[in-house]
Amino acid sequence: NETISSYDIIAVQPQNEKIFQVACSVLDIDIISLDFSTRLPFYLKLPMVNLAIERGIHFEISYGASLRDISARKHLISNAANLVRVTRGKNIIISSEAQKALEIRGPYDVINLSSIFGLNQALAKNCLTRNCRNVILHSSKYIYLLYI
Repeated sequence: NETISSYDIIAVQPQNEKIFQVACSVLDIDIISLDFSTRLPFYLKLPMVNLAIERGIHFEISYGASLRDISARKHLISNAANLVRVTRGKNIIISSEAQKALEIRGPYDVINLSSIFGLNQALAKNCLTRNCRNVILHSSKYIYLLYI
């Protein structure tokens, strides 16, 4: 599709398990962003998540909604801890999804927040630095293939 190919980084937010499986196994995407502010409508299964990690797909955790709502905070902590458990801390990026400037947190605040999810300090730092760089490199891999 010409519209999709005009973007450098492609992210999807699956709403059910069938689309999640397709995103992990077939789609040429860079990021799977799950809505952690509500209860997930499906379970994160190890084989599907491992397949996505092998393909270089990263999972996004957005903390912005948890700053606006207490129930979203509870869901964020439990869902993110489940994702960290399944991925063992690999291929995760953390973003703010901020709607206001006051919702943006500093990197060390985000590292402290991610310790609640079960990430150690080194893995949490990778979620903010190295893994974000890997998403860009993964997306540029497809760009280089188009030019060859």
